[in-house]
Amino acid sequence: MSHRAANLPRLLSEARRWFEDALFAGVTRQTAHQAVHGLIGMGLLEQTPDPASARRRLIRLTAEGQRVHERAQATIEVIETLLVDRIGPSLVRALRDALTADWGVPPLVTAP
Repeated sequence: MSHRAANLPRLLSEARRWFEDALFAGVTRQTAHQAVHGLIGMGLLEQTPDPASARRRLIRLTAEGQRVHERAQATIEVIETLLVDRIGPSLVRALRDALTADWGVPPLVTAP
């Protein structure tokens, strides 16, 4: 993660990217459609008709997909533990507190 960023939005974006890199190892949006159909083929997802629209289909987890999801959640816990090891529990706690605080409605700001 770069420390060149000076503003919070960029820092938050870089932090998110750090987690995404660890979780997705470079999966791009262009492959998302193929990935969904691959996951359907593997039995992790299923397509069902959308009751609200005859033209749309819903994508849902299968029982096996739920098991894999739980394993992914466990992986996230490991990554978070590694972050605690790297920057310390008080900084991770402060980060979590800051990100879960009620920031209110985004302000409407005009440039000076």
